[in-house]
Amino acid sequence: MKVVYLQKSLSVNGRSALRGRRLLDKFRAESEECLLGHAVVDNDSYAKWKEEASRRDLISYDMLRDVSPDLVYIEGGMLASETMWKVPLEMANALVARGAVIVINDVDINDVRNQEAAMEKVFAYAGAAVQRVNGTPVYAGAASGSPAELRLIPEKMLVSDWLRPIYAGVESLIVSWALRLSYFGDVLASGNRGEHGTLASDVWVDELDCCPFASVRQIGNGFVVLVAAISTAWSEDHDGTLRWLLNIGRFLCETAQTNKIRSASHRHSTHLLFLSHRSTDKAIVDEVAAGTKKAGVGVWYDKDKMLPSDSLVAKINEGIADMTHFVLFWSAACAESNWVERELNAAISRLVEHKTPIIIVRLDRTPVPALVADLYRVEAATLEPAEVARTLVTTVERLAQRAQNAPRD
Repeated sequence: MKVVYLQKSLSVNGRSALRGRRLLDKFRAESEECLLGHAVVDNDSYAKWKEEASRRDLISYDMLRDVSPDLVYIEGGMLASETMWKVPLEMANALVARGAVIVINDVDINDVRNQEAAMEKVFAYAGAAVQRVNGTPVYAGAASGSPAELRLIPEKMLVSDWLRPIYAGVESLIVSWALRLSYFGDVLASGNRGEHGTLASDVWVDELDCCPFASVRQIGNGFVVLVAAISTAWSEDHDGTLRWLLNIGRFLCETAQTNKIRSASHRHSTHLLFLSHRSTDKAIVDEVAAGTKKAGVGVWYDKDKMLPSDSLVAKINEGIADMTHFVLFWSAACAESNWVERELNAAISRLVEHKTPIIIVRLDRTPVPALVADLYRVEAATLEPAEVARTLVTTVERLAQRAQNAPRD
């Protein structure tokens, strides 16, 4: 799992800038990569930021794209300012649609009161809304106790059934100033049923309303989580809350990955990889093609596309015209093939005219043609076909993120 952790505010604000120190340390220990910052900004803004101390808190589009996170955890809510989101909406949509999870935590009641218009957009993105009475936000409370701290028992909480595994090993939670949400599809957390109610301006609205305050919305293969309460600060001293926050990331990232596998079909793919090769290498290419299709990426492979009586030239021209990527399986046998040379020349023309990527998979130590010698390539001489297929799929996904998902600077 790869994680981007966005802290509450800029580091110049001192120790309070990062609320969840233990949570971050846990993510860092469990993740393949964990990038800490405060907000994501476009590349030009990142380059123009002069103060090095503050620049360390910023993450550029290129940095985010290179990490390709499975989880973006945001403490202190989504707003970096009234007009700026910590993750721009277009970027957030692209990340979640491809299967990432965004957790928006620690939504502050004061922000809801003071930045109402901006906060409404954040809630709408998460598929939720804050319930109000005469314009005043409704929040959770107990007959005996304070909204500043509520102890929640999972067995007493309202939670959508499919999200119950998130509470494995969690005996209790502690949150503060939990806001009552409405208009959401799936409930992640609430107060204790029969014990907690709701207030507005310290006046009871409903003494037995368990006050759902956290929701999950699915977008594409991924999820947006909204926790309209303060929980990260308490997690520093409360293991149950810490475990809950970790479980949210783990469970939903695993579910998103399952969603990607279930929905993957090379027949629905927006990508079409033209597999150029010699017949002597067909055994390897067969396995690579099968692995690539299984991952949901489309391929143009002569074995699949050609039928008796088809014109070889016409069919290859169709494949080159339709392809989104040209994959050349290069070996000693290719060096003597007029067909491979012809296909490569057509691919170079497409690269020049349409920027169609060329991916070289070198099957042995034979030097590649001079025209493409400068291209980064997959050295496959010591790789299993399944590894080559995974590398191709990852390459295509990252190229797509670079070209399509990142907002234009």
